[in-house]
Amino acid sequence: MNCSISLAGKNDKAKDKAKDKAMDNLKNILNKLGSGRLFLTIVAGVVFAWCSLHKILEAQAISAIISMVFISYFQRSDRGNGNGPKPS
Repeated sequence: MNCSISLAGKNDKAKDKAKDKAMDNLKNILNKLGSGRLFLTIVAGVVFAWCSLHKILEAQAISAIISMVFISYFQRSDRGNGNGPKPS
């Protein structure tokens, strides 16, 4: 009987740990959805797509913009993965 009680306690701890991790993930997602960076990215993407579809931007300008976006995105150091300077 003692064995089943100790196993139940371990399962409860594992469930609590999983709930905590899920709540942390949900908080991170909500923080990102509420950030100004996401809003700016979406607005800029819509404007860029509209200008591209209505031929306001030339093909060379579109390729230059896309190249700059990719370069700046992959050179970001604010991810904190240890591969660059940490943001201050």
